[in-house]
Amino acid sequence: MKTIAFAFALSTTLLASNAQAAAGSVGFDGYITPSTCAVAVNGQGEHGAVTLKPVGWEKLQNAGDFAGDTPFTITLTGCGESGAPAWVRPKFASTGVNPATGNLRNQSGDGNSDIEIQLRNGTYATIDLMTNENNSPQVADSVMTFDYHAHYYRAGTTGTVSGRVTAKLEFSVEYI
Repeated sequence: MKTIAFAFALSTTLLASNAQAAAGSVGFDGYITPSTCAVAVNGQGEHGAVTLKPVGWEKLQNAGDFAGDTPFTITLTGCGESGAPAWVRPKFASTGVNPATGNLRNQSGDGNSDIEIQLRNGTYATIDLMTNENNSPQVADSVMTFDYHAHYYRAGTTGTVSGRVTAKLEFSVEYI
């Protein structure tokens, strides 16, 4: 009798520990695109280059000064597949970006660390490369052209101004 009572108590304890009330559920939804978009930077393919115009140091004497506006484009083709997400944009990575300004840091090593490269969109609003603020998506279509401007930007006043300025901006195609 003691064996039966012990077995019964053990089984009810085990069953009670597995009993739980259902509180909710999580559903997941996604989309696998048939292919990614083709990318061209200034018509040069996915790894294009933008050469900024040389400017005189006198145009960048104060913090916040900018000069050397150079337009460029990123073109995406083949993104408007049937059933694909409705919005697409180049999403800039924050690698090499100054978190305080949202601009690209100068990687040349010429001592002019106060000079950065700032990006603006087609309506000339400054793009924060840390957050992609003002980097607006477009409705997915067979060909989409994103217009941008790059220029030199003086972030501070401690370094020298003259010298080479180089930076690299990586991006991916974001489906929204």
